[in-house]
Amino acid sequence: MYGFIRVGAASLKVFVGSIQKNSDEILRLVKEAKKENISILVFPELCLTSYSIEDLFFQKVIQSHLFDSLRYILNETKDIDTIFIIGAPLIFRDKMYSCALVCQNGEILGVVPKSYLPNYREFYEKRWFASGKDIVNQTIKILDQEILFGVDLLFETDETLFGIEICEDLWSVTPPSLYQAIAGARVIFNLSASNEYVGKYEYRKELVKTQSARCVASYVYASCGVHESTTDLVYGGHLLIAENGTILSENSRFQRESQIISADIDIEKLKFLRVSETSFKDEKSGNFRIIKTFKTLKLKSLNRFINPYPFVPSNPSLRDIRCEEIFNIQTAALAKRVEHLNGAKMVVGVSGGLDSTLALLVSIKSAKLLDLSPKDVVAVIMPGFGTGKRTYNNAKELCKNLNVETKEIDIKDIVLMHFEQIGHNPTKHDITYENAQARERTQILMDIANMIGGIVVGTGDLSEIALGFSTYNADHISMYNVNASV
Repeated sequence: MYGFIRVGAASLKVFVGSIQKNSDEILRLVKEAKKENISILVFPELCLTSYSIEDLFFQKVIQSHLFDSLRYILNETKDIDTIFIIGAPLIFRDKMYSCALVCQNGEILGVVPKSYLPNYREFYEKRWFASGKDIVNQTIKILDQEILFGVDLLFETDETLFGIEICEDLWSVTPPSLYQAIAGARVIFNLSASNEYVGKYEYRKELVKTQSARCVASYVYASCGVHESTTDLVYGGHLLIAENGTILSENSRFQRESQIISADIDIEKLKFLRVSETSFKDEKSGNFRIIKTFKTLKLKSLNRFINPYPFVPSNPSLRDIRCEEIFNIQTAALAKRVEHLNGAKMVVGVSGGLDSTLALLVSIKSAKLLDLSPKDVVAVIMPGFGTGKRTYNNAKELCKNLNVETKEIDIKDIVLMHFEQIGHNPTKHDITYENAQARERTQILMDIANMIGGIVVGTGDLSEIALGFSTYNADHISMYNVNASV
């Protein structure tokens, strides 16, 4: 729908070592995801067995029950279009791998092994598993079928291409998702088993958010929950969905029941950003095998908050920080220009409105940075036909408080003379009526700047420029417009 795709992350109420119970819960959540119109759903690492069974991974009965449960899950999902990604331990050429199985419509579409195994502090995965980072161009036999197997797999739906990494892969120096993104994957799914300790939550969240930004992609993360064994560690069941550096959805951790979160990903936006604003074109793409999925669920309605003020933080403290950053960028830019012009005076048309007030404040701060006097800023007040008493008084009071050099030039008579010269009826309030005033103000500012060897500091903001609300040969002209990107 309009370039969006709904993705989900699930943390299930796991039963340690009970594969059948875990399969039932996975099935229940997959069916729930279908009702919620989720196209792709990711589960935690090793969710079929549970992550924390440790040496029980070596038991033959685990592998036997695993394949029985896989057969059961596939049989029960033949009519389900939702793609779901589950974690399981699989043996390939006498080595065990932590794997992600991509399933849809009763079939396993492909299997991706974990590349990086944590073997430090509380982790000792190399006791059970082998790294799959060198497995490419392989197949693995599951339920008498040869399934594509390797870290060189990407999956293509009608809407997008997606890739998979598992837990520690994200924490490595060169995560597989980087190469997947370069090859075209716009959504990355991570099956994880990240335990909790003080401070890790914030770091993990920042890691997911940052990786989505680095890849210019969506990153969907699902981790094991509180029902894993607590012999050594505690798991919080953290679920996250990020898009290009922004968290779209997050759960509340430490829940005792299964959870699903979802978000609608703007695939078209990601595609546009990669084409227009990044260095993707400079990266060499690796060799990936592309697996075409079956038809996925289509969005019937959009469930996504569209911020009407995307550039203005709602948090007052963050807004103050953002505004200060903008102001510092403006003053640094103008100070550089004035310094290059050997301290030229700054001429600003002041109306009493927001834009001219900001430009005047930027000019004052720039003068201060350069050890210039406030009198090196020349404020010109030019009341016209539509000038209100409130804005006029605001302009005069502002200039007085800032101690700038102030000039007041009433433009009404000048404009009326101009109307008479060109034969325009001043009672006809059309585009000529409006634009003549704007052009007269600009001519005055330019002439004053020429007289004093200064520069006209522009006041028009980005929205005015983008929407065409500036007047040609008038307020769209200046020597340096400090509000052009605001």
